[in-house]
Amino acid sequence: LAEVASVVIKPEWENAVRIVIRINAGEGSRLKTLRIKVMPAFSPDDLLPDLPLHPGGPFSSSLVRGSVYSLEEIYRELGYSMGTKVTCRGYEPEVAEDDCDVEKVRSLRVDVIISVDEGARHLMGEFLVVGNLKTRWGVIERDFPRQGEPLDRGKVDEAMRRLRNLGVFSSVRLVTIGEDEEPPREQVALVVRVEEAATKFTYLSFGFQTMQESKLAEDQRQTNVEMHPLAADVLSSSLHNTGAPLSGSASFQGIIFPDVLLMTELSYSDFNFMGLGKTVSLPVSYGMSTTNPFRYFAFTPSYIDRRFLSSDFTMRVTPLYINDKVLKALDTKEYGVETQFSRPLLEGIFLSLRTKFSNISWLDHETNLEEPYQFKVEASPTVRFDWGDY
Repeated sequence: LAEVASVVIKPEWENAVRIVIRINAGEGSRLKTLRIKVMPAFSPDDLLPDLPLHPGGPFSSSLVRGSVYSLEEIYRELGYSMGTKVTCRGYEPEVAEDDCDVEKVRSLRVDVIISVDEGARHLMGEFLVVGNLKTRWGVIERDFPRQGEPLDRGKVDEAMRRLRNLGVFSSVRLVTIGEDEEPPREQVALVVRVEEAATKFTYLSFGFQTMQESKLAEDQRQTNVEMHPLAADVLSSSLHNTGAPLSGSASFQGIIFPDVLLMTELSYSDFNFMGLGKTVSLPVSYGMSTTNPFRYFAFTPSYIDRRFLSSDFTMRVTPLYINDKVLKALDTKEYGVETQFSRPLLEGIFLSLRTKFSNISWLDHETNLEEPYQFKVEASPTVRFDWGDY
């Protein structure tokens, strides 16, 4: 039993107050005996080794709750809809069983009795799916118990969580048939109602950006202007005609424009490819400038499996081809494949490993030196923290 005392100290030369708390832990409560009253499914000797509470060991209300939870898990895996009742008796000081509360008892020695009502046992019956217009039945059914197996509610809840995490349904609901009937059915049917979300998208984007100074200098060496003369003449004439009503009959003068990069990307994504719950993405990027119609090209299709080998691993495979004459200091050509494997470690914490195997060559315009293709391997582990509620 712990003894707690506190002292408030205020030195005369300080404006702060210090509080000193002294704790004498004393002798802790110990579990004297643990009895489990069960029905014929188990014997107490089979259950005791798996519980946090042990005779002669420490006693606390949290250990009692942990033991009850462990018992419920054991019975739930076998399909029992069980209930428990916990009673106790204290010694030193004496506390009668009728007055003993495991949350409040402070005796040095405590007896604990856990009474288990196994309830009815349920087995898995029929499994029905409603609303899967495209998603294949096996994608939804694969994590649920099979017909004739014990109806493990923990396994059912985990299967529902994994279904929602696939990202192809806007709604996932579970209906049980026969579990609450009197008398209860031995086999319980499960009905999973899903609403499929939109999964096919096409994106088209355009954008302008300036190029690196080294690339502009290269163009100037080649053409002596920053923008192609024909394009510059068209823009200059357009500006002159637009401003003529305001400026009168001003003489036409050509204007020198800086060369700019026009980037466009077309992407098609299917987040439920062939109804398998996989993602396929096909992005194509193209870039041009007024001095070079083939500045940039990239094709990086991706295949994503969020349940790789029916596990919690997410796998991404991305073949790639990139021809870059503008975004880097050197002209580069690269082809290969990139992979990424990731899985949740804890809630909100994800670990991933990205690898890339590719052949790459480059051209240096300063020295006019072109390197042949070279094999390159990259590997980068990352840890991501994400506690967002999406």
